[in-house]
Amino acid sequence: MSNTNKPLSGFQKRKKNLEKLLKEKEFLRKVPKMDSFFTSSRSNNSNVLVSNVCSEDNQPERVSEKEKAPQNLILENITTQNEISICDDPAKWVLDDATIEYLVLNGVKQNMDIDYSSSKRQYADTTRFLSLSLFSRKSPNGEIQPRPWLIFSKTKGYNDWKNAGQRMKEHENSDDHRSACAKLLTKKNAGGRIDERLALQMEEEIKYQHEVL
Repeated sequence: MSNTNKPLSGFQKRKKNLEKLLKEKEFLRKVPKMDSFFTSSRSNNSNVLVSNVCSEDNQPERVSEKEKAPQNLILENITTQNEISICDDPAKWVLDDATIEYLVLNGVKQNMDIDYSSSKRQYADTTRFLSLSLFSRKSPNGEIQPRPWLIFSKTKGYNDWKNAGQRMKEHENSDDHRSACAKLLTKKNAGGRIDERLALQMEEEIKYQHEVL
């Protein structure tokens, strides 16, 4: 007979890990605080607290088995979430394991379709904003390629639009940027390359850097 317990693929392992992290995150959110375990209950004859408190004559209050169980300690079945809500503003991301796993598997929203008025910067001679042209670049062979790593934040980040073109080139040629692209591509390969488009863009990014150098 053939073995039906086939090993999980890289993508399946990464997806399973993400689901585990989401379960843990949801579990911690739903577990009640310790002080919620102690509920006040009054007997028919006197105002006596039930939770670990004795009556005035130092005789323990008789409590039924039903009352002894903390009424608030109910752990609901946690449904696995296929998605995690990620803020569109990268400056507000909380980069825990679950968020990183999600971004590796699904890519990022670059915010290319929003109003850039908040990016306004006043110079002595003019006013400038973020330009959509910064989200792409021309390779040495003349091909227009996207910059999948570039994300716009409404609250933080670079805003010297007068020198943005040169600054982008400097960043793309930096060791930090090349290293980050290589690490992301490695993670995506390990995860089964769920997003082939982004993986291809990362490969183009590395190829572009080699051409420039």
